[in-house]
Amino acid sequence: KEIFLPSHDESGETDPNLQDLFGLMDGVNDLGAVVEAMPASKFEVMKLVAGLVDCGRLVRATAPHLRDLAQRATATGEPARAIRHLEAALEREHGALDIRRDLAKLYEKTDRTDEAAREHKKIAFDLTASGETRMALEVYERASALAPSDTGTLQKIADIHEAGGDLESFRKAGRRLGETLVAQGLYEDALKVYKRLSKSDENNVALREALAEIHVKLNKPKNAAKEFLPLAERAYNRGDYSEALRQYRNVIRVDRSCVEAAERIDEIESGRIRQYAINRRRRLVAACVAVVAALALWQFLREALATEALQRASISAAIDQPRHTALPGGVFALERFARVRTDFPGTLAAGRAGEAVQMLVLSELDRMAGIAELDPAAVEANVRRIDNVDLSGDTEALWVDGRDRLLSTVRKVRERINGAEVSD
Repeated sequence: KEIFLPSHDESGETDPNLQDLFGLMDGVNDLGAVVEAMPASKFEVMKLVAGLVDCGRLVRATAPHLRDLAQRATATGEPARAIRHLEAALEREHGALDIRRDLAKLYEKTDRTDEAAREHKKIAFDLTASGETRMALEVYERASALAPSDTGTLQKIADIHEAGGDLESFRKAGRRLGETLVAQGLYEDALKVYKRLSKSDENNVALREALAEIHVKLNKPKNAAKEFLPLAERAYNRGDYSEALRQYRNVIRVDRSCVEAAERIDEIESGRIRQYAINRRRRLVAACVAVVAALALWQFLREALATEALQRASISAAIDQPRHTALPGGVFALERFARVRTDFPGTLAAGRAGEAVQMLVLSELDRMAGIAELDPAAVEANVRRIDNVDLSGDTEALWVDGRDRLLSTVRKVRERINGAEVSD
């Protein structure tokens, strides 16, 4: 089985026997083939080869020698000869991935897809063993493309995806594997694959249906019904009655003795479930409307109460706590004070006395809160201006209350300025 090569160029050899011998030493024929092809006896040929090896004119071919010969053959357009060189090289160096890759490419080039897929699988196996799973996965995918019916390759792809935590790709590869096994009639193996897939995605309807159909092929109708029935019940409970009807019919198809499925089919087909669905939908709509209305009312009340509380707190803080330097919500007080300064004379002149009094009260309370400078003279002047207004009707009570508060304010301001104690 050894392959020998001339160590030097022997094209100038004149001995016919040696010419024939060197011509057969082409890196393809092993020694056994050379001996059979030579016209001399086996003993004479072996003796001649031994002498040439001893004198160094023949050397044993190594994997690098053979790969070099393969590259030369490929360059000269002899892929078949290159393949034979590489096959011989692999016999001498089984773990040489570079040689195996070259051989796989040549197999593909010459449409020997099964051999190419076989070499790709061996490459991927070695890559996996060395921890290069990503590269191994790419090579396995190439092998699967060349030999789609090879379940072993599909199994390896699924295993790598699952080990890497890529469940989506694992399910995709598993489905391909399961479908291939079913197509080949290997139902028991397919059943194991689909059970494994179902554990990773229990709510996948397509997987459950495929699992049920395999039980049917294995002549296990009860097991098939057990796969279809939960799918039907889930669809029924969520109100998808068309899907529920389809699944209940699948149950009856594989197991006519299932009373529950038969009753559900009759209920859905008779129309009773339709009215139930309508009533359920109406109740749901009414509940949604009630919730929206309640939320809107709650928001309105919350804003109204918050506004009123802010106003009460502002006035109370200004009256009852004159030592405060700032009013809660002071931004609003500042805006109000600015408006009073510009609108008060016009409002009073227009005869809206009640509104003018209210504006004045709020303005002076803001002053007490420290929003504006304390100016008791201005307060008294405003009081005198209101004294000259003719008040009647609803504005009179407002004026009396506002005037009393203003006079009290003036007193407290004066006492505070003079350093006197101001009682609550």
